[in-house]
Amino acid sequence: MTKLKAGSRGRRNISYQFVAFDGKQYRGESDWGAQRVQVGNEVLVLYRTLDPAASLPLPRFIFYSFPSA
Repeated sequence: MTKLKAGSRGRRNISYQFVAFDGKQYRGESDWGAQRVQVGNEVLVLYRTLDPAASLPLPRFIFYSFPSA
């Protein structure tokens, strides 16, 4: 995780980066909820294999679906 900022209603917004299967580095942003987290923490990221820019950290992935292309 590369950045942490306060969001609405006590939620946190995070910025993250990861290296996908294609070897390229990608960045993303997501709300994080109320879970404790600090800059520098590792977070698991799920992403579309054919479109790694469509990604979410694992804790935010539950009950979420990407729109079909």
